[in-house]
Amino acid sequence: MIIALSNETIVMKHIADRIWRDQKLVYIDTASNWQSGDKTWLDSQIWAIKKEYSAFSRYSLEWKTISDFRADLSEYDIIHMWWGQTAYLLHHIMQTWFDSYLKEVLTSKIIIGSSAGAKVLGKNIGHVQALDDFSIADVKDGSALWLLNFDIWAHFWKEKYRKKYNHVLDIAYKNSQSWIYISDNSYIISTELGIEICNV
Repeated sequence: MIIALSNETIVMKHIADRIWRDQKLVYIDTASNWQSGDKTWLDSQIWAIKKEYSAFSRYSLEWKTISDFRADLSEYDIIHMWWGQTAYLLHHIMQTWFDSYLKEVLTSKIIIGSSAGAKVLGKNIGHVQALDDFSIADVKDGSALWLLNFDIWAHFWKEKYRKKYNHVLDIAYKNSQSWIYISDNSYIISTELGIEICNV
């Protein structure tokens, strides 16, 4: 199962109601590691996860290998990649072979991506250049994980993001790109049965 969302504070309880709370969750914080300093903006997201899943840990991809992932993450049922800089996250996913690890465990674990973590689940993050500075990481052509067969446009209905997205919307339409936008009040669940878009 793969879940893509924009904002934990709004939808995490709804998701937890569908997924057993006694499962162990690890959240990948790499996307938020690209800058130092004040990160209090993440506190509400951490609280939303803690409230629903008491058994959880924090984990960074930097300087790890696929052997580390197999050993360190084996005990967890849910892998949750979250907020921050999308290009930075994708760079470290590819550099450490975390993409290969995710494909190894796709049938045995639940993969959740929120915000930056959701965007990398799709085919490409090129549209995120409207929001993120791609110069901080080598992501080449923006090719993402292809765990979902479309691009994820997170936070789409927030005014500040929608204005930035506008200039790449025309390109997406002209190139017949397949994409799904999710607001902070919605999330996507992908299983072997298909795709479900849920509104809270």
